[in-house]
Amino acid sequence: MKKWIIVLGTVLLLSTISISSIYAATDTPEKSHHNWAEYGVDYHEVDGGTHEYSYWKNFIKRNRTCQITHVIKTITFYCDKHDHTRSNTVLEKTKHSHHHSN
Repeated sequence: MKKWIIVLGTVLLLSTISISSIYAATDTPEKSHHNWAEYGVDYHEVDGGTHEYSYWKNFIKRNRTCQITHVIKTITFYCDKHDHTRSNTVLEKTKHSHHHSN
């Protein structure tokens, strides 16, 4: 029984060492291979369409159209070693033309 515990412990230890070395081997070259530096940031507004919503004014239910606009942020990176560029694009925020719930 003790032999099985020792063998099992050794197998688990070797598997964790090999897995961590695989992750280190795949992660390290990408970081050292490129010299990424932030080159620029750009904000762009995109039309998101409209939607209808209801609200109450003086005990009368009214409808209104709300215009939606998405603010897109694009960050550009540059690698001076290889003359490469890459970019990350994210949705920064969503604007509504009128304040309303829902």
